[in-house]
Amino acid sequence: MVRRLLLALACALLVTTAGCSGFLAGDASTTAAPTTESTTATTTTGPPTSPSETLAPGVTAGGVTDALALANAHRTHLRSHGFTKTARTTRTNASTEATRRTAVSYANESHWRLTRTGDGLPVGYQTTRGAFELYADGDRVLVRTDVAGNVSYSMPTISAEDRELPQPPKKVFPDGVSERTLVYLLFANANTTVSPGDAAAHVTGTADEMTLHGDTVTNVSFDATVTENGVVRSLSLSYTDGDATVERDISFRVDATVERPDWYDTARNRTSA
Repeated sequence: MVRRLLLALACALLVTTAGCSGFLAGDASTTAAPTTESTTATTTTGPPTSPSETLAPGVTAGGVTDALALANAHRTHLRSHGFTKTARTTRTNASTEATRRTAVSYANESHWRLTRTGDGLPVGYQTTRGAFELYADGDRVLVRTDVAGNVSYSMPTISAEDRELPQPPKKVFPDGVSERTLVYLLFANANTTVSPGDAAAHVTGTADEMTLHGDTVTNVSFDATVTENGVVRSLSLSYTDGDATVERDISFRVDATVERPDWYDTARNRTSA
């Protein structure tokens, strides 16, 4: 009788173990991701991580451990899916405040639009005031510059066989708008704290000193939200540069509609190649 009871208990234990094994294997993402992201493995201990707490490549609950993996995943996902970016920079010292706003819509390397306005900070072509716009229609890039009401149009060209031809949009696109370098420098050189969330992790960072865009800056602090795909969805950054305080707010939205500007026909008529 005792022997039959022990055998029954052993069978029940095997059934329970098999059920747990199936639960642990069921955490699969339904979001298509670049190869660099899908091959990144995260080792965990204790209870399984729920889908709402999945962290980006290079990010762990203890902090950012691989800033390069994160920066690459950020740029790759944006470029693969299209994106909209908005950004604002303010530079303030004892006497002046300079500002710049940027908006980018990107469908692919040949179809995108960039608009930048500013007062006291570079906006494009050595212009620090006014508006600077570029629109890539798939074949060419048209440029509109407005400085104090003086509007001009141009088109980047290349010389070929004694002719001026439109420069391919993919050669003109400013790759830096994805902010890959900024993401890498910040997350690689700051002390970071990560708080997992439902749709994105909240990452904060601080550094006494670091180099950004060739300048040594101090008192660096930032707050960011990072999705499981590695996209730095929002970034608020503050630092001291010389005698000025710089504040930057950047946000990205995946999937973008690139609208043709109302000045497109005028620009086409006034430029030729």
